[in-house]
Amino acid sequence: MEDNNIDAQLHALHWAFFSDVMDKDFPDLFAEFVTWCDSLSKEEMDSILSDDDEDMEDSEDEPVTYTEDEIWKSLSVN
Repeated sequence: MEDNNIDAQLHALHWAFFSDVMDKDFPDLFAEFVTWCDSLSKEEMDSILSDDDEDMEDSEDEPVTYTEDEIWKSLSVN
């Protein structure tokens, strides 16, 4: 269950990031992306590019849905 909470928090974080950058021009956004990619270690990049989705597809657990308030409350506690 803790993995589902982490997945939900990560999803919320991604959504917040994309919402923040949606109004930026592509050259500015691309420059930020390149800077971010350059800051990653080889291990981090390998982890991101690995095919972890297969593990999620094999899971028998029912997906857990959290409200926006629950997600932000848990983020503020951590």
